[in-house]
Formats: sequence, structure tokens, C-alpha cells
Amino acid sequence: MYVFSYGTIQDPQFYKELLPNSKPMPAILNGYAKCVDETMYFLLKKDLSSQVKGSVFEINKEELFLIDRWELFPQYQRFQVNVLLTETNEILENVYVYTKLEVGKYYLATDDMGFSRNPNANENNLNAFIEMEKAIKDFPLTDYIFLYDINEQEFEEINKLTHPYAALIIDDKENRNYVAIHGSIFAIKEDGKMYAALTSFSQKSNLNSIFYYQAFNEKLLNSKPEITLKSLYDNTNIDF
Repeated sequence: MYVFSYGTIQDPQFYKELLPNSKPMPAILNGYAKCVDETMYFLLKKDLSSQVKGSVFEINKEELFLIDRWELFPQYQRFQVNVLLTETNEILENVYVYTKLEVGKYYLATDDMGFSRNPNANENNLNAFIEMEKAIKDFPLTDYIFLYDINEQEFEEINKLTHPYAALIIDDKENRNYVAIHGSIFAIKEDGKMYAALTSFSQKSNLNSIFYYQAFNEKLLNSKPEITLKSLYDNTNIDF
């Protein structure tokens, strides 16, 4: 399969370390504009008169999930497009590309913005991600869903979220253990009950449901971690 990048994946440090079997193919995505919003992250907006320059990489499914982790999927969601390979003038179909919902105002990105405009997406951050991916290479691939009992008011509040993204943080300060799971949060009804569902995809982890059961119910040996669920974009109360 193929992925089109208009951001950091084109950085040689990224693809040489994490996509060693793939080389960038210069490409153009027509019908979209490359923009940046108040978070200083790039995103795409449909614009028939615009085009986005970038690179295409041939990848396998495991590498797609790796890119999901880098993009914090589903904060960045992926869809498929057709792109023009500029060196061969060929149209490549069904190529994955990532974008996100804008936060606040957005404007056109300029060519001098490089691979990333986010101040946190710097060399140290990329180095840390590369080292982490190497460390978890042999861990199983896991999707999560955490269900929380909620009331009708909380159900309605969640359904009003424009950017339904949150992080589950388990912080064991005494033993210096820290877990953070990014995901999307939405409300569901089942058998007359209401739940908030925090979902996370394509994670590499050696922690299973037994660990989370013990953490939430204070059954971990020699550990009493602080557990918080933090909304990433809205000031919505999600104390449940």
C-alpha cells in the first residue's frame, strides 16, 4: 500500500529509520490546499484550484499502523486519494493521506515552513519516537476501548464535542511508571445504559486488560497510580 506525506514522514531521519525499505517518490496531490491552524499543525482542506507537494512511500500494514501512532490516529484520520507521481507522470490510486479537524482559525501553509510547524515536533520528539518504536517492535498490536458509566447530562455533553479526543493517563510517581493512551471519546447507549467510550487504535503495548483492571481497582502490587482522563481540545468536564 502507499501513503502520501506532506509533513514529517518526508524527513530522512523518519523514513530511513522507520521505513527502511521505502524511498520517497515526489508527488502532487491535486484538489487540496496545505494549511496550518492555531495548534501549528498541518492539515488539508479541499480546494479545487490548489495542489499539495509531497512524497509517496510504499509501505506494508505494520508500517501503516506505525504511521498511525506517529500521527496520533484518530486525531489525524486517514483517507484514500489519487496522486500524481511527478517523475513518471503516473496517477497512483488509493493512496493514504492524513488530515485533521482544524482548531480555531487556519491559513495556507507556505513553502518555508518545512516538514512541520509544531514547536513540539522537533528533533528531540522525533528521536524519542524512533527509540520508542524500536523498543516496542516485538510487542503485540492492540486496540483499546475503555467504557465509563455516565449520566444523561454527560451523554449530551460528549455528543456536543467538536474535537472528541482525550488521553488516559496512568501516573505512578512512586515507581516512576507512566502510561498515556491517546484516543477518541464518544457516547453510546446499550441495554438502557449510557457509556463514554474511549477508543485507541494500532498501539504496541505489553500491557493487557488485567493490568488496567488492577490499576483502576487499586489492585496493583506496591503501586497506587493516579488515573486521569484529559480532554485534549475542549474544556469539557469529563471527571467521570
